[in-house]
Amino acid sequence: MHITPILRTVLRSRLLPGLCAAAPAVLALGLCAGVAAHATPASSAGTELHQDDPKPDKREAVKELCAKLKAHLKERGKEDREATAVLDLLLKEFPASGPKDRETIAKAIGDSLKEKRKPTAEGVRDNKLHLAAAIALGECGPECVEVLVQWVGHKEHRDDMQLQRELILSLGKSKDKSAVEPLTDLLVHHQATVQASSAEALVNFAHLPLADRKEIFKEVLDQITQIKGQLDTDPNDTTERERYDAVRAPMRSVLQVMSKQDFSEPSEWRSWWNNNKTKDWDAIS
Repeated sequence: MHITPILRTVLRSRLLPGLCAAAPAVLALGLCAGVAAHATPASSAGTELHQDDPKPDKREAVKELCAKLKAHLKERGKEDREATAVLDLLLKEFPASGPKDRETIAKAIGDSLKEKRKPTAEGVRDNKLHLAAAIALGECGPECVEVLVQWVGHKEHRDDMQLQRELILSLGKSKDKSAVEPLTDLLVHHQATVQASSAEALVNFAHLPLADRKEIFKEVLDQITQIKGQLDTDPNDTTERERYDAVRAPMRSVLQVMSKQDFSEPSEWRSWWNNNKTKDWDAIS
């Protein structure tokens, strides 16, 4: 299968490390071809599109692509490769679209997540279409938030940690303030992968006003402090050790970008917070 440019770019920067080795179904589709370890600049669709001149809306091109996607999806997996190619075409139309078309595109991509797929012959969950949709939604700016929130933790996909991670990261990539509360709610999730992914997504909100950044900082600080406290209580608790190892780096990154400070231990962050929570962080050198 030919991997179209936009999804290749997104996949390079977003797929889990080792995904090509761990997910034969994705490899079979060709989505892992050429995956690189470098990051790409975050999409600015959510912040720049609304500042541009009005875009044409309710365009026939978007309508036709949505119809094509729907037709491919109806084939119950037989045309998932073609459906993935249409996702890329919809993403190409997104920057040139007006608000109604942007909403239509985000919804059409999200509808791919409604599709049920049988496991492969090896018993592996066939989630390649779902992964492509989740990643594509991350390129749809604020319009993706409502769609993504529906699928984070949804009963049809909540056990697929690979997919949940991509949904959560795309929610962060929206950079829209409405995504902050759903993400901070996930910081207390029982799955360490979800907690770590939500923290990683929250790094995208360093552009928010200081009051909002302080709220995010406090939510993350409270959670990392609690996790470290539980581990200190029982250093032999392997579950809490694995949890702390999973969340420590991404949560520290959130604290860094929100405060423009850098400490290692939760106790150091707590001390800094106690001394500076009422100050203007942007004025602190």
